[in-house]
Amino acid sequence: NNYLYIQQFRFEESLKTRFDVQSGLMDAPIIRFVLQPILENIMVHALGKDRRSAVQIEVSAQREDGHIRISISDDGPGMEPDKLKALRAVLARPASKVFSGVSIGLRNVHERIRLFYGPPYGLEIDSSLGKGTTVSLTIPYPADVEQPLRTGGDK
Repeated sequence: NNYLYIQQFRFEESLKTRFDVQSGLMDAPIIRFVLQPILENIMVHALGKDRRSAVQIEVSAQREDGHIRISISDDGPGMEPDKLKALRAVLARPASKVFSGVSIGLRNVHERIRLFYGPPYGLEIDSSLGKGTTVSLTIPYPADVEQPLRTGGDK
């Protein structure tokens, strides 16, 4: 929310935002800095292009079958089918070395989600050329997340 607020000052009338978050999910815990790189991609790829109209960003979150699904959609230029296929392939392979190449930020977010929450979780990307892109991330609902072990004097 704060990041988009700052970006609206930067892009003024070129950026429109909408939030559709189920009640009770605004306080659900999530690892830090997983949404910002997704939003930054929109700023670079949708707003950074020569556009004559505003870009609409919608952030939604719903609880689905014990998970939280957060989707960030834009009505920007979308991706070429080959680029979308390559991006999905990059996300499907576990990183074996330092990230390089396609969408380092998205790869980083996907890997961090999987490392923290486990293999069933991570990013999904859908895009249509000329219609926009949706990046969805799935994380467990808080009751399903194992709490980290505490060390020290706390009992």
